[in-house]
Amino acid sequence: MRSIKMWLLLAIGVVLACGLPAVVKEQAGNIPGQIEQAQTRVGKVQADFEKYRQGDEYKEFLEVYGQRENWSANFTKALARVDDARGILEKKVQPLIEQNDKQTVDAVRVELKRITEALREARTLAAEPGQRMEFLKEARQEGPEWVKAATVELAELQLLYTDLSAVVKTAQTDHPDKMDDLTGRLGQSKQLYEQAVKQLESAQTELGNDVPDYALLGDGCKIVANNLAVIKDQDKALRARIAELGQSYSRRLVDMNIEYFVQVGRTSWSNKYDYPTEHEYTYSPRQVNEEGYGFFAPLIDKPIVAYTRGWTGWGQRIGIDKNRWNALEIDWQERWPRGDDDSEFRIDDTPTSFFHKYVDIRNGVETKGDWQKVSEEVYDANEENLGMTIISKPYGQYEEEVSLVASPAGMDKVGNPRYGRWETGPDGRRRWSFLETYAFYHLIFGGRRHYYYHDNWTGWRRDYRGRKPYYGPATDPARYGTYSNNTRQSYAGSTFAKRGGFRTQAPSTRAAGTATRGRGPGGRGK
Repeated sequence: MRSIKMWLLLAIGVVLACGLPAVVKEQAGNIPGQIEQAQTRVGKVQADFEKYRQGDEYKEFLEVYGQRENWSANFTKALARVDDARGILEKKVQPLIEQNDKQTVDAVRVELKRITEALREARTLAAEPGQRMEFLKEARQEGPEWVKAATVELAELQLLYTDLSAVVKTAQTDHPDKMDDLTGRLGQSKQLYEQAVKQLESAQTELGNDVPDYALLGDGCKIVANNLAVIKDQDKALRARIAELGQSYSRRLVDMNIEYFVQVGRTSWSNKYDYPTEHEYTYSPRQVNEEGYGFFAPLIDKPIVAYTRGWTGWGQRIGIDKNRWNALEIDWQERWPRGDDDSEFRIDDTPTSFFHKYVDIRNGVETKGDWQKVSEEVYDANEENLGMTIISKPYGQYEEEVSLVASPAGMDKVGNPRYGRWETGPDGRRRWSFLETYAFYHLIFGGRRHYYYHDNWTGWRRDYRGRKPYYGPATDPARYGTYSNNTRQSYAGSTFAKRGGFRTQAPSTRAAGTATRGRGPGGRGK
């Protein structure tokens, strides 16, 4: 081991200035010492154990347990793990340290972690016989109290399980689709409860024996306590999960808007100098309409206006329509640097802000929201979903089942008796009739009463639900969504409609970006 350590330290010293990070090399250099320490520790614990085995207490009380549980094997296993760590060092870590390639740093860390884990397991294995002996001696001394405490704990456990079973049964009645899922989840608690019953019975039996088996007694009481702790956590988690089934919410997109801005930048300098200092200034963004945005967006980084002082005073050179420039209301002298007599104005950026307006429905209560700012990605992803439900979690579903895929408003509620029932319409087709609380879903297209028919709902559920947006059946694929006739009519008064949103938007309108700029006298080749 000493030669290994010397070799490793030498290798680290040679390559210290390059390759692998110094901290990794340092960690690797500490490993040989850690292996030696672990081996020494295991050997000492084993020696202490062997010495204790020769005493009367061990022979009279603990020997039967030690033989049955084979405590001596722990030390063999512990030393084997120390050897494993040494093998990883010699076969894996040393070659990588010698190679000294920074690309292998992750591989070195993986092997160092394996060594650390092997040494930890070695120390744990060596300590277990001593811990077990102390546990058994305590069980002999405190056995009656342990059984008494376990009896109280089992009573609490039984009460928890009984109450939880009643809650689950009610939930299964209210949400029959979750019958099997809830049975399986309750089954985990049932197994723990039944195990605790058997373990307490075993502990009570041993306590009454002339020569109790304190391993069975102690382990049984410990299992009862552990199972109670686990069932408490399961009870809390399952009740919370069941509560999710009783919550219903959805979000419908009812309006969209984009605010367009133009940001002007200025470079100014003094023509008194051959190599003047350039002064940069950026104006606050000016809001424009979509048409104005379309005009300015292609002009990013292009000089559009210049103000220069000559013999007769200041003059303006303008490269765009003057009305366009004046509409931006730019004070060209704003924070003007003293002494500068020339300038260029350009379009620095054309930022946009995106907004949605929603109607949220939670447990049958409808709330109309104000404008909410959203990212461009969210806006673009939902540009075809006006009037649609974009978030949905009906009764009888868990939070993890919430759908973020657009669907016609209310279609996610169809087929659930908490929201309505099937009926036969005048045309003989089966259609869904919402309960009075949710009757507003019949009016998603204004005053005309709208129904979802069984065949269309079946197709949505089979082919679309939770997987892709649904804009209508194959016979009418544009029945719902932004560009359907129904939505155009129902949302004619929306901000989206008023700004011309129902027109197909050219993708290039918002495609302009910020370019690399060469500006001022240097950029103009002065």
